[in-house]
Amino acid sequence: MAVKAIILGSGREVGRACIVIKGESTSLMLDCGVHPTATGLDATPKLDLVNADLIDNVVLTHAHLDHSGAVPRLLKLGFRGKIITTLPMAALVGMMWRDQLSIMKREWPEDSRLWDSKEMNLALARHIRYVTYEEELRLPGGARLVLHDAGHLLGSSFVELEIGGLRIGYTGDLGTSSNHLQYWDATPLRGVDVLFCESTYGGVERKGREALERAGGRR
Repeated sequence: MAVKAIILGSGREVGRACIVIKGESTSLMLDCGVHPTATGLDATPKLDLVNADLIDNVVLTHAHLDHSGAVPRLLKLGFRGKIITTLPMAALVGMMWRDQLSIMKREWPEDSRLWDSKEMNLALARHIRYVTYEEELRLPGGARLVLHDAGHLLGSSFVELEIGGLRIGYTGDLGTSSNHLQYWDATPLRGVDVLFCESTYGGVERKGREALERAGGRR
């Protein structure tokens, strides 16, 4: 079986990032977020296109809800695998999910809520698997996974994946040289056959953080 990529969200849109990579003996989900302006099932990736119980692992690049907010929904759909994160990312994910749950309870009709505290607490207590940057992780089917520092948010990562003889890179969101975290560095990422690259502001020239901070300090 050839390696297959299924784009469930974030293809030609901003939000609900979610890509499934399927090999002969393993199935891996990269991020599982929600759309920032939608509610109910319209906010989730197209999870009906895959069987959640057949996903071996979910890899999160960072805690922002457009990349993580639908993960507890997976447990409701039968997911039994591990959620792979760095330790600081997992701490932030817990905070983000609690905030999201509070918003859903206050503002969404009850029958449109994606998940509840049961799924959230189960995900945090039993399904999180912590890894460190540059740690090589062996997955089912001989797949190999390494997370590198993305410099976007505390604990954020970009993914190096080797599966079925194919080398895949997935950036998630990347930081810039103007933020206060370590600037991401692609040097550890050896040549890849396929690159999935976040490009939300790829065609926009943006001011650096220093310029924005100077402008914000003016009265």
